[in-house]
Amino acid sequence: MHILPSRHHPLLIAALTLLLYAGTLNNAFVLDDHAAIRDNPIVHRADLSEIFTTDYWSGYHADRSGLYRPLTILSYALQYRLGGDAPFGYHLLNILLHTTTALLLYRLVVDLTEKNDIALATALLFAVHPAISEAVCTAVGRADLLAAALTALSLILHLRRKTTGATIALLLALLCKENAIVGLALFALTDVFQYRTFSRKSYRKPYLIYTGAILAYLLWRYHVLGALGLSQIDRLDNPLIELEPGLRLLNAAALLGRYLGLLALPGELSADYSYAALPLATQFLSPHLAQVLLGLVLLPLTLVYSWHRHPRLCFGLAWTLLCLAPVANILLPIGTIMAERLLYLPAFGFCFGLAALLHKVQRNTLVLIALIALFSLRTAFRVADWQDNYTLFSSATRTHPQSARAWRVLGKAHFQRGEDQQGLSALNQALQIFPDYYEIYNDLGTYHIQVAQYDRAFGNLEASLRINAKFPPTWLNMGLAFYHLQHKEEAQQAFEQALRLAPAYSQAIYNLGVLSLEKGEKEKAGAFFSRVLELEPYHSEARQSLDRLQSAQ
Repeated sequence: MHILPSRHHPLLIAALTLLLYAGTLNNAFVLDDHAAIRDNPIVHRADLSEIFTTDYWSGYHADRSGLYRPLTILSYALQYRLGGDAPFGYHLLNILLHTTTALLLYRLVVDLTEKNDIALATALLFAVHPAISEAVCTAVGRADLLAAALTALSLILHLRRKTTGATIALLLALLCKENAIVGLALFALTDVFQYRTFSRKSYRKPYLIYTGAILAYLLWRYHVLGALGLSQIDRLDNPLIELEPGLRLLNAAALLGRYLGLLALPGELSADYSYAALPLATQFLSPHLAQVLLGLVLLPLTLVYSWHRHPRLCFGLAWTLLCLAPVANILLPIGTIMAERLLYLPAFGFCFGLAALLHKVQRNTLVLIALIALFSLRTAFRVADWQDNYTLFSSATRTHPQSARAWRVLGKAHFQRGEDQQGLSALNQALQIFPDYYEIYNDLGTYHIQVAQYDRAFGNLEASLRINAKFPPTWLNMGLAFYHLQHKEEAQQAFEQALRLAPAYSQAIYNLGVLSLEKGEKEKAGAFFSRVLELEPYHSEARQSLDRLQSAQ
């Protein structure tokens, strides 16, 4: 597969990647980008000690998520200091990180196989694969990009017997995202692939160091979070938790097949796979689950049988399965039932296996070019979907019309476009799918407050609280509704309740400051505004209010 001299391979990989994803530079923030960056006071403060001693979502959510990704937060914080919250810079860095990962994987394959043509095919297929576009197109995909790049670097260093460097790279990857823990298994896989054996004596010292480093990471993680796993899982995010263990495992195995299907045929892609988006088997006698069981038996047997005949293909498949294991809800339930960004690291194995297969095919160059062209075309269309939440979730509702979350986000996007009736229709569609969706009742309350329909607002907000009385935004909205009706004591009580549930809820603090100022309690109001600025230094309303107070004194 001699397309061009090997010295030009990195240039081709970089050029194609940059060209394909250049369209993301004008895209807006989507999904959790706002929560992770624009609305995250920890990112705004950029305090190193705080970043390394807090939960990933603690700057935005009242409850801890059980995620620990300080280096990812640090990357957001540094960018925020340099360029604020303009999406352009975040998208640009993601493109550069994706390019870097593709180049590192090229180097890894060269070290593994000494075949530059297989390395080029692998890197190109990976760079343009549509199923991993989510990790590149959304700012919060940064965690997957950083973890994958550092994992690839650690493997390169491991193969070159630079144990210290490999250990450091693996630890840094773990501090970007938890799924990098699979790195230890990947070290073993690459050793078995390269040497066809695994000598305990020759590898004892490096693996002891790697294991010790991972244990140290887990101890520190436990110290910071108070737990090793997720502290809570919402059934809207992962409906598998509603199933008994046996059914949950079998459905997770079926979803593993869906992941492999997306890698092989990345046609129907979606930003959401949450509650009701995917059909789940609720009984063991389901024909669907019987097929899964057959696959679970045949797949390992196929791997073992063909290892000596097709080692590269088996290596690629084994890599994919190993990397999917921590995120596919098979070992432990995670915070989401399924997400395309989770395919980022596993996709390398698939691309390597496909490249190895093509290497055996006559006229493989033409086949490779055709595949790259098809993947690139699909990715280009997918990049356009990620323009904003409206385009993204218009696509998601077409792909998964039973997704309550997709309809909710689409509804909110309609409101932002001034399309109120379409927004209400989308939110009601979501409620039909998931009647206990308390966040939607809060969204409806927000809308009715904005249009001064306070009776309807209270009705929706009370419905939200009946389902979940510990959701701070609903209490904030209750306070706003009371405030607009001049019921300021009730408003204060609601704001205080929001603050009890979320002590760093800056908007609740600001509203309490406004109420204190209206009561003539200037010192108290100043303290509230100062607290808001401690949490969010760029909170313009708090800054203006505090400046007016200080100038009046």
